[in-house]
Amino acid sequence: MDLAKELKETLSVKPTEHKTNIKENEIYVGSKPFMKYVRSAEILLRTKRFNLIIIRARGMNISKAVDLAESVKNKFCNDLNLSISSIKTHTEQYMKDNRDFSVSSIELTLSVKV
Repeated sequence: MDLAKELKETLSVKPTEHKTNIKENEIYVGSKPFMKYVRSAEILLRTKRFNLIIIRARGMNISKAVDLAESVKNKFCNDLNLSISSIKTHTEQYMKDNRDFSVSSIELTLSVKV
């Protein structure tokens, strides 16, 4: 085998596959500016024409997720006749540095009324 070809294959950077459980119609609310999430919801509802989107958040971002759902429903996409079809709350428990932690989470489902 040619040394140059062998070096090229050895040193070549291959993209890594990221396998996640995030579905295309889900929005995870975090620390980004609020309007980025609003725009994401609008794209899912208007451009990609999903009839249902799921908004998820944990901890301190729960209030931002509720604000997002209400803003999208009542202000930004009010012509789509949206409703909050379900609200689910959870408590996630995990260990960090030999200590137990509990974090609340919420899942809001926005759907188009038929």
